Amino acid sequence: MKLLTFSHSSNKRNDTRIKALRKKYAMMGYGIYWVILEMMREADNYYLPLKEYIYEAIAEETGKNVSFIKEIIDKCIDVELFETQEEHFYCPDMLAEMAHKEKISEIRAEAGRKTKGKQ
Repeated sequence: MKLLTFSHSSNKRNDTRIKALRKKYAMMGYGIYWVILEMMREADNYYLPLKEYIYEAIAEETGKNVSFIKEIIDKCIDVELFETQEEHFYCPDMLAEMAHKEKISEIRAEAGRKTKGKQ
């Protein structure tokens, strides 16, 4: 299995949006938020469908019920941790981070091609 990574800011807990999530759901909400981010990282284009089967998958991962998961996702949307587009939801912070990571990867790949061509 390929390891998929993304950065976890060491001060994310101080983000006012995260504080709003934690105020209502304590560390349980924070943990579920990170589970959802991990699932987004694994998804095509980092988007998840706003579908019952996704809520069920998150519920299974976290041991919580579907209605609680919907509530957490709604709160994340409300505090602008997640946004929606058509029938999907996503994390704008993750999209920005992954775009940056992909740009760095391409710069390194190009540098490698240039170095290889000089040999």
